[in-house]
Amino acid sequence: MSLVTIQVGQCGNQIGAALYNTLNAERPFGGERYLFGEDGKARCVLVDGEAKVIGALLRDANSPFKVQNAFFEHSGRGNNWALGYYGPCNDFGNVLVDNAMEGFRKELESASMYRGCVLLHSLCGGTGAGLGSRIMEEVRDTIGHGAPLMSVSVMPFVTGELPLQHYNSALCLSRVLSEADTSILFSNDSIMSICAKRLAKRGSSNVAKPVDIAASDVRISDLNKYIAMALAGLVQPCSVGSGKAGVPHPLDLHSLAASLSPSRDSKFLDLWSVQEQAASSSSAAAASSSLRTTASFSARPWQHLGAELSGELPKFGPRWEEEAAYDPDDALGGGGGGGMAPPKRIRTVAYRLWARGRDAGAAGQE
Repeated sequence: MSLVTIQVGQCGNQIGAALYNTLNAERPFGGERYLFGEDGKARCVLVDGEAKVIGALLRDANSPFKVQNAFFEHSGRGNNWALGYYGPCNDFGNVLVDNAMEGFRKELESASMYRGCVLLHSLCGGTGAGLGSRIMEEVRDTIGHGAPLMSVSVMPFVTGELPLQHYNSALCLSRVLSEADTSILFSNDSIMSICAKRLAKRGSSNVAKPVDIAASDVRISDLNKYIAMALAGLVQPCSVGSGKAGVPHPLDLHSLAASLSPSRDSKFLDLWSVQEQAASSSSAAAASSSLRTTASFSARPWQHLGAELSGELPKFGPRWEEEAAYDPDDALGGGGGGGMAPPKRIRTVAYRLWARGRDAGAAGQE
């Protein structure tokens, strides 16, 4: 499957590394690896304003990334959207963007059947937000509207340390809305809360006890792994059919965008994952280890999986049903009241459910 990923900034590259490590370890349908080329290397482009993160990824002996597809500078982008978007003030232009797009074009030419582009980045920093916005525009100009473009954007912590993070996020989201066909948003605060709750469940029998997120043993790598596991469940092929006779069906970004993001006002998606874990233990060390160790897929009753997933999803407010009841006459002020009534907020809800893992197809029949 010729999906090409572009990893921008520290956040995008760390999530991309976790994603490809997950895909490399899990090989359904006869051991075939998806999102990898014929040479066994990942079909992706690494971009960053600094060399530290990309250098660490390339130094790994088992790195799935191509050295010729890694592009970085040493000046950084100063957590400033404008500096990331326009580049340093010099006579050479934004060379990093030109080099990254050249690497992207080479991956397009080597693909047997190009199915779309996935951009991994953060909304917070100057590189992920500013440079990510610029690369999105360049990718759209390169592939046009015939091939889908999906962004995976990570929202910063509400109490972040960067004074410009909210400005960077607003400017970047405007580019995502105009350039991407669909966008998956991950909230650092929400994922931190989920990981802390899972640690509390596995470290104590009293699951009703309030969770102290600040005091929990959750690391940034745990957040990256959660996002990687959720994305792996999306991009890995689904089994169409029953049991072992199922046919692998790769991700179709066209179908995903058409069914879940049919209009410009509904481009932003949430992606949540119920992760199978190893056996729980009462010790804190074992509980922390089980959070970072995925067990083989088990055919737990689907109602239990659904209950666990619904417990992690954000809850709608008590006025949800009222807000969802949209009346065009009220929106136009023709509801009989004689005045211009303010339009009610419209919410669009669509969903898909994937089951991923060994024997997932057979488990679905139970």
